[in-house]
Formats: sequence, structure tokens, C-alpha cells
Amino acid sequence: ARPNDDDDDDDDDEGTTAVTGNADADANTDTDDSTPTSSLAQLWQRHRARTRRHARWLNRLLVKVHINKRLNEHNELQFNLSHYHKTPAHISEALRHGFYEYRGALRQQARNNSSLFLVPLRELQGMEGAQQWRTNGVKIQPKLEDIINDHQSNSDDIGSGGSDDDDDDPEKKRNRTASRLSELAPVAPFRIHPHYGVFRPNNRHKYLNLILQQEIPTNNNNNNHHNNNPITLMDVGTGSGVITALMLRSQRVDRAIATDSNPSAIRCAKDNLERLRLMDRTRLIQLEEGHIFPNHVENRHYRPRDCRADLIVCNPPWIPGQAASLMDQAVYDPNSTVLRSFLTQVQHHFTTEDSEAWLILSDLAERLGLRQWEEVEQMIHDGNLHIVGHSQTRVTLPAGKQEEEEEVDPIQQARGSEITHLYRLKRRQN
Repeated sequence: ARPNDDDDDDDDDEGTTAVTGNADADANTDTDDSTPTSSLAQLWQRHRARTRRHARWLNRLLVKVHINKRLNEHNELQFNLSHYHKTPAHISEALRHGFYEYRGALRQQARNNSSLFLVPLRELQGMEGAQQWRTNGVKIQPKLEDIINDHQSNSDDIGSGGSDDDDDDPEKKRNRTASRLSELAPVAPFRIHPHYGVFRPNNRHKYLNLILQQEIPTNNNNNNHHNNNPITLMDVGTGSGVITALMLRSQRVDRAIATDSNPSAIRCAKDNLERLRLMDRTRLIQLEEGHIFPNHVENRHYRPRDCRADLIVCNPPWIPGQAASLMDQAVYDPNSTVLRSFLTQVQHHFTTEDSEAWLILSDLAERLGLRQWEEVEQMIHDGNLHIVGHSQTRVTLPAGKQEEEEEVDPIQQARGSEITHLYRLKRRQN
């Protein structure tokens, strides 16, 4: 194992279960590929470069990990720390999950001839932290009162991304929301168990309330979709599977297609959906690296019905910039490639003219000057789409990060103002 060179940014660490990477490969990525448009953007890039250098130095502290070739009762390799006479059970379990499931190359090498590895201490700490989240899970408990409050705050939508009912007065909006929510049964709390190497739901998961407050698009103009026309969801970049689980548990869709190019994410989503007994209504698809959607023409393993959906939801990486590790790919998107590709291709995966895409995106990049405010709406237009609804909610930072400081940190100020937007998109009629 070689040292990882992750971005040790405080805000991102709140959302990660663990991080891995390659210090040598990342040594030349101290500068993001996004072009600074303000002094704040330059400050952000210097901050990223500084944290990378800090991480590189810390990752030079290595620990010996020994792989016991004798399989345990579950026919699994056993991982131990060489300097322990007997490795604590929770550490051994964390090592097994971190290496056996995630580091496939090391797993194969261990089966062949190697039994001793040098691993960065930071990575071992990440594995142990991930094991705790995997064991205890993250509680997901959407609150209807939060949904109402979020909806009431949507009157200050930006630009042309305003909702269809912008012309209504606030009282009408509240009544419409209350009426809609009265038909929505409360979603019972559930837990998501993130795996090592998979982005976990964190303080940003208030966007789940945004999802619940939206009206589901109809299939062939049939308002009662449970009669003859079941609604299919496609969860692009499913990660831990939290969006798929929420939509199926709330009975807002009938079946789901969950995709991801990260094999660890596919395993994690499968584990969570099986725990919640939702796999019978879910099709998991592992995409090739760099692909956004399944394509049955290019890959005959995909069925045509797995390539289209009535509702397509995507929560892409929200900061333009170079990812320094696999975990960073959930946050950083070089040149907004993933975002742009999604918006360009999504219309070709709609089932009907009534199908919608829901784009969930933070505006932190705009607040940092890494992306122009009008750029996302231009991408939407270039993808032959138009906005039919727009909702938003503020990102709630942990209490420790909201405290006043004597010296104002402009980056922290930008984070404190961060808003998550949900854009409802339809194919534009020419």
C-alpha cells in the first residue's frame, strides 16, 4: 500500500467514511484545473494545496499489516497489525473490510505470495472510523416540519431557476405544500451503513427533505401511477443507496435503477438495500469508469428497460477541481465534467415526455468563485432541458463550525452561506 494524498479539508471530512489515494500520483495536483475568478478562488486553491502537502507528510508514517493466510471460519483472510501480539477484534474487522473488500489488487496479491504490507497510519485510522459507521449506521429521519420550512424558504430562488409558482403569494405556497404533505405518509426512520471508500450521508443530507417535497412526474399522464403505469426511478451515482432507499420506502416510486462506477458503492448500496428489504424492487448496475448512464447498445448486459426511467435523480460532485483520491471524486469534478455529461445525456434516458430529471447541487462553487452563477443554467439549456421547478435548503454545518471567530475566514463565510438546490428539469420542446 502506498501513502494516500487526500484533501484533508474539514468540510469534506465530515462527509467521508475513509479516503485512499496515491501520494506519488497526486504530487502534481496541488493546483485545481478550475480557473480562479476571484481572490476567494485563489485562496481556496492555496488552501487545497496546503492541505495536500500536509496530508502527504502525514502519510509517510507507515504501519506494518500482516495477512494471515489461514482462513477464518467464514473462509476469509485475516488481517493483523504486526506489532500486536493479538490484534483487537474491531481493528482486525476494520482491516478486513478495508483491504479485503476495497483494495482488490492487494487482496489478489495477498492470495498469491505477499503477507506483509506497509500502510499509512491515516489510512488505518480511516478504516477504523469507517468500520464504526458501518456497524452503527447513519440515522436517516426526514422531518415533515423541515420540509415545510424548506418550502417556505424557496421564495428567494435565484435567476431563471424559480419555481413554477413564483407568482403565487406565500400563503398559497404554504397551503399547496400542506395539502401535498397530507397525502404523504411519514417515512419511518432508517439507517444507512456506509462502507469504507463510499461517501456517507452527512450534514448535507437535508436535501432528502427537498426530494420528498417534490411531486412525482406521471407516466403517460396517468395521475394514479399505482394502477397501470409503475414509476421507475434512476439513481445516478447511488453511493450508499440512500436516495433509492428513501424513494422506495416512501412509496413514491415502484422500482429503482441504481447506478455507480465505484464497485465499493455498488456493494454498499446492495448491503443497505438488502438490510431494508428493498432489493426485490431495485436493479443495481455497475458502470464502466467514466460512464454516467447504462447503454444497452454499447453493452448488451444492460436491458433496454434498465436504461430509461420516469424520474432520474443525480447528486453529482459539486466543486470543480481535481480529485486527489477516490473519495474526492464524490466532491470534486474536474471542469464540471460529470455535471455537464449528466445534463447533456439525461434527456436520452427519459421514458416519456413527462419524465423529469432532478439535479441536486450545492452552490459552494459559485460562492467560492470557482464557477459562474449563470453557468449551471447555461449547461441545462445546452442539454435541451428547461427548469420546471426549483427548491433549496441551507446546508447546516456542525455546531463547532458555526461559532464566531475573532478573525473572519472568507472560506468559512462562504460555507456558512452554502445552499443546496434541487432543479426539476424536463426536455425542452422545440
